[in-house]
Amino acid sequence: MENFKKLPVIALRSMTILPDTMIHFDLIRKKSILAAEQAMSEDQEVFLVTQCHAETEDPQAEDLYQIGCIAKVKQVTKLPDNLVRVLVEGVCRGRLRTLFGEWEWLGGDIEVLEVPAMDESRKEAMLRSARDRFTEYCKYYPRTGRTLLRHMEEIRDPGKLMDQIIEENRQKRTAMLHALQAQINPHFLYNALDMVSWHALSKGEDSIADIVSSISNLMHYSISRPDSTASLSREIENIREFIRIYQMERPCDIQLIPDFSPEQADQIPIPKFTLQPLVENSILHNANLDHLTIRIQIHRQPDCTEISVTDDGIGADPEQLNAFLRYENTSLTVSSGFGIRNVNERLQLHFGNNSTYPIKRIPTGI
Repeated sequence: MENFKKLPVIALRSMTILPDTMIHFDLIRKKSILAAEQAMSEDQEVFLVTQCHAETEDPQAEDLYQIGCIAKVKQVTKLPDNLVRVLVEGVCRGRLRTLFGEWEWLGGDIEVLEVPAMDESRKEAMLRSARDRFTEYCKYYPRTGRTLLRHMEEIRDPGKLMDQIIEENRQKRTAMLHALQAQINPHFLYNALDMVSWHALSKGEDSIADIVSSISNLMHYSISRPDSTASLSREIENIREFIRIYQMERPCDIQLIPDFSPEQADQIPIPKFTLQPLVENSILHNANLDHLTIRIQIHRQPDCTEISVTDDGIGADPEQLNAFLRYENTSLTVSSGFGIRNVNERLQLHFGNNSTYPIKRIPTGI
């Protein structure tokens, strides 16, 4: 690997990208967006470096840390409100030697930092120490910890192991901040919807009260321990509330058919909002049909339970959808309304590699 590279530079606010990690983030500053587009037009490489102060709007060399990450830009997706979502994969560390500001985007001379060699005995001691400490950490987060610990056992490079541990801590802190922030607005909306429902009932507006009640039920389901599991029967109740709301706006014949007994559904716990986004996609991407049948089935296996969602709509390309799940370049975008990636990632967080999420076309329909 050459020691110096001229690369587009993206200044990051309050986050750090590490080698051997794949992550997406949103850009709004014009220089950052142009830097990502410039990288995509050349060899896809970009230098990602953290700002010293997140509030700095137009960072110069003195506003940036020197050490950052050389990364490959895997995907650039335009979102509403002038946002651009970028998916990158960290390659190696680099040092910012010179920052160029004469172009529309930031660029710089980047020194590629090589990892110094280490003798085997010292490497093994560092690996053992890091794993021991991470094992202690996993006791406090057993659900995600078990899967991560198995992954950590396979890493033989101390630097990569420490990067993985740092990245896990960063993701945990980010998730906690998002969860705390997300608790405020839903509770306010839930209480406001309750007042609207009572007001509608007092005025004899039963249809308005019904729709507000359905929205309120959806809100309550989402804010009541959103990271927890619910019974399959409770998830289906939530789906029926969504269908009721949709049919108020667009009257159509939507049949939701669970092919199992309520007693069976009560015994199967699943992460909340596992099936609802799939049913929502089915409805929204078949909006031109006057009739749609959606079937949910349970397939018991010796070591697992399979749940399938099928419909008799126009169908979608399973190869494209599966490629989208793997973060490969497709014509699909996050803003296209496909919630499959979100569902897949949450299943991975809950069950690790024990979960699978195949998408396929059934030629005969339902």
